[in-house]
Amino acid sequence: MKRLPITRPAVTLVAGVMGMALLSSVACTRKPKRADATANDLSNAPAATPLRIDESSTAIPGAECKVANPESLWRFARPVDPTATAPDAAKFAYTVELRPPATPDLPVVVFLPGGPGSTSIGSNSLFPPNWGVMNTDPRGVGCNAYAGDIVPERFYDSDVFAADVVTAIERTRTTKVILFGLSYGTLLATKVAAALNAKGFTGVHAVVLEGVLGRPFTTAVPPQQEYLRQWKNLRATFTPDERKAFDAGNPAGIDDALWGRYLMTWLPAATYYDPRSMGLVNPVHAAAKAVVTTLTGGALDPILAQVRNPDQPLPENKKRLYRNIACREISNLVSFVDVRFEKGVLSIDRSDDVCAGLPLSRPFDAAAHPFRYDTYYFQGGTDPATPPWQGQYHASVNTRAKRTVVVATRAGHNPLSLSMNDCRQKVWEAIDTKTALDAVLGTCALTGSKIEVLPAAP
Repeated sequence: MKRLPITRPAVTLVAGVMGMALLSSVACTRKPKRADATANDLSNAPAATPLRIDESSTAIPGAECKVANPESLWRFARPVDPTATAPDAAKFAYTVELRPPATPDLPVVVFLPGGPGSTSIGSNSLFPPNWGVMNTDPRGVGCNAYAGDIVPERFYDSDVFAADVVTAIERTRTTKVILFGLSYGTLLATKVAAALNAKGFTGVHAVVLEGVLGRPFTTAVPPQQEYLRQWKNLRATFTPDERKAFDAGNPAGIDDALWGRYLMTWLPAATYYDPRSMGLVNPVHAAAKAVVTTLTGGALDPILAQVRNPDQPLPENKKRLYRNIACREISNLVSFVDVRFEKGVLSIDRSDDVCAGLPLSRPFDAAAHPFRYDTYYFQGGTDPATPPWQGQYHASVNTRAKRTVVVATRAGHNPLSLSMNDCRQKVWEAIDTKTALDAVLGTCALTGSKIEVLPAAP
C-alpha cells in the first residue's frame, strides 16, 4: 500500500497479527419480501430488526461509524455475552455495510479484515466495481465499538465474531457469497466457512484467503522470527554504501528506533506493483536508496519524512481487542513493539509484554474447522507476518475443499490486494467463473507465482 515516490497506495496493507497495522448508525427500513434463494437480489432481503436500545443497557452502535451512504448499513441485535441465557440479557447493535451487486448473478464479497482489530466498513472496494460487498468490523471497533464499562470475557472471541458474520449473511439472505479473509481475517473466514458449512448453507461460491493463518506461533517459531530473516535477506541486497549507512546507526540522522518501526510496517509490503510509476516497488529498498542520496547531498526524499513520522499507536479499544484475540488464539509472544533495531541489526524485543496474564487459551487450528467450499490461497513468498508455512499448513488440513494455492515468490503479506494490484480485478473475475488462474497470473507485472491445485477428498 504505499507509494513510489512514497505516498500511500490506495490499498491498505495490514501487517497482520504480528506487526503494526499498515491496511451513529441508522436503523434499516427495508421491507421484507419473498426471497429468491438463487440470486443476490437484496431487495428480497428481510428488514434487519429495528434496534430499541434499552436505556439500562450500554449496547449502542459505535460512534466511529461513518459511511457515504448510511442506507447501506444493516444492524442486528446480538448478545453482548453469548453465554448469557437471561431473556433480558444485554443486546449489542452489530452493524455491517452491504452494497448490492449490479445484477443478481454477481457475487457478494464478505470482507473480513485483519489486525486483529482492523476495520473495513466505509472502505473503498478491492473488488470488481459491479460486484456486491459486505464490509465488516469486528465487535469492539469501528462501527461496532462497544460503549460498555464492563466487557464480558467472551465478547472478544473469534467464534463470537464468526457468529456475528453468519447472522448478517443469513439475515440479509445473501447468496453467491465469496468469503474474503485478509491476515487475521483468514482465521475468521475459516471459522465463518465452517459454521456455514455445518448449517448446510450452499450459497458460498468461494473462500479466498490472503496472508494465511493456519495455527499458532510457538516459542520454537516466534512470530517475529520471519521479520528478522527477511531483513537479513533484504540487507544482503543493499549496496555497500547503503549497508554502511545502516551499520553506522541512525541512518540519515533518524533514530534507529524509528527505523525499527518502519521496518515492521514495511517489510510485509515486500515487492508490489505501483500504478503511479507503472512498475514494481520495494519500500525498504527505496528507503535505503533515499538514505544514501541524502548523505551525498541530495534533496530530502519524502520517504524519510515518513520514517520520522510512523503510524500512531493503536487506540485503547483496538489494543483490548488485539490482546484478547492475538494472545489467546494466535500467539502469546507478541507485543506492540516487537523488535529492537540498532546499527543495522534487527532483534526480538519482548520488553513490552502485551500478553501478560493472557494465556494461549483458545489456540486456533484450521484442522478443527473443516468445510467443503472451493478455497483460494494467496501467500507471499517473503511474507514475514504470516510466513508461507502458515498457508501450507492450512491447505494441508483443509482436505474437504478443492484448493487452489498461489504462492507469489516475491510478494509479502498482501500478494493479491497489493503486489498484484495491476491484475487483481482479472483474478477476482477468474475466481467467480472458476477459471484456472495460470493465464491471468501470467499478465501480472509481479511474475514468478507458483500455482498448485489440490482436489477435495471424497
